[in-house]
Amino acid sequence: MAVAVAFQDYVNELPETLAMFMVSGASDFLAHVAVKDTQALRDLVLALAKRQEIADIRSSVVFEHHRRTTIMPLTAGD
Repeated sequence: MAVAVAFQDYVNELPETLAMFMVSGASDFLAHVAVKDTQALRDLVLALAKRQEIADIRSSVVFEHHRRTTIMPLTAGD
């Protein structure tokens, strides 16, 4: 667990990191990053790939983003 925490702390300190999530499933972490272009994303991915903790990296580019600004309360049946 110490290795996972150290990696999470490392990624959280990167200037590109907006958020870091520990997740279930095929991946252990999801890092939400913001970079100026695809070359900067490539550079970031290649830098992360040099770390011993990394076995696999997958990236996705977000083209559009929609977010609710108000959370609706759940009703009794939900």
